[in-house]
Amino acid sequence: DERYAREWLEQQAASGLLSVRGDEFGLVGGVAAVLLDEGGPDYLGTAGEFALGLGLLTPRVIEAFRTGAGVPYADYGRHIRHGIAAFNRPMFAHLLTAEWLPAVPEIEARLRANPGARVLDLGCGTGYSSVAMALAYPTITVRGIDLDERSIAEARAAAAAAGVADRVTFTLGDAASVDGEFELAGEMIVPGHNRPGSGSSVCRRRYGYRVSGIPWWALPLTAVVFTLAGAGLAQLVTARDDLVRSRRKRTRRWYEERRAAYVQLLAVFERDTARLRAASEAGEKPPPALVYVDEVGPALMLVRLLASGSVRSAALAVHMLLQKLHGEMNPAAVSGVQPQTHFRELLAQVPLVVQQFEAAIREELGIDPEAQVRPVLSDSGRRPLIRRRPADEAESVEPGHR
Repeated sequence: DERYAREWLEQQAASGLLSVRGDEFGLVGGVAAVLLDEGGPDYLGTAGEFALGLGLLTPRVIEAFRTGAGVPYADYGRHIRHGIAAFNRPMFAHLLTAEWLPAVPEIEARLRANPGARVLDLGCGTGYSSVAMALAYPTITVRGIDLDERSIAEARAAAAAAGVADRVTFTLGDAASVDGEFELAGEMIVPGHNRPGSGSSVCRRRYGYRVSGIPWWALPLTAVVFTLAGAGLAQLVTARDDLVRSRRKRTRRWYEERRAAYVQLLAVFERDTARLRAASEAGEKPPPALVYVDEVGPALMLVRLLASGSVRSAALAVHMLLQKLHGEMNPAAVSGVQPQTHFRELLAQVPLVVQQFEAAIREELGIDPEAQVRPVLSDSGRRPLIRRRPADEAESVEPGHR
């Protein structure tokens, strides 16, 4: 649905994940690598799918705690299977053969030797670790084994897609039943591997060591930690980008656009307040609200587009009060209160709300009302309506305007 899609896109743009140019929406810098680049080191695009899988699995886990029966990995479902694979894939593709295995020189040397080594990948899952090793070490042969039938099917498809199916094979079965001799046997990240007869116990019994020591119950916790860390990193990147953009924007043009917009809106507010005060003193009804809206609309819209949150909120507060005043001459406006008295009370609040608007403008534009600033004439020879501190002006002038 076009309306739903547009409203969702607008919400994502308001949160800082999308940029907007006219009717076109696009990802801001850094987000594409996290959400779209499945082969990149920062990919977290399946975090939502993994969270959905955890939610769907929760009733089974609750029941398992009551009965002690456990939950087979085959019942975890495709959301968790794909989520775990996507979380691990960046590590296998960018760290396993580039940092982890080379950290042990003897293993690195054997994997690069000729004839190639035979490698056993216990609990291979969807095969990304096996494929990564085969791509990095062209002479080795890899055998992956896993209990999950669907994972093995996806692993075989991954090996074929990578062009290493001739050196990488996958077997459906229990790690305790593995036969053959291997120069390297490893278990990467496998749920439930602390059970007797699991991959870790086989590695310890046959080869004297294990690669991974993450218990099955730590996988959801690890996923949550990675998700929170990714979200925190995204927030930091967004905040840094906002800071860079704000500093880049504070040029003379940035300042003059906002100054002109704020002065224009303040002038509209002052004129309307004067008309309302004159109508009150003469005992007449104020102009219709539609007349005020037609006058203030363009100036207010420009401020809403350019201003920061505090200035925008203060401007809207003044606008709402004036709009209310245009309807308060109705005798039924406030029950039990004389309309004229209530109108005068509201009218007396206008200067106070306008002062809050002016204070927000000073804060955004860096105006210090207490500073003694020597007036500087504009190009037309007249004094400017609003003047900044010299330090702020020096920092925000573009090189071409110096």
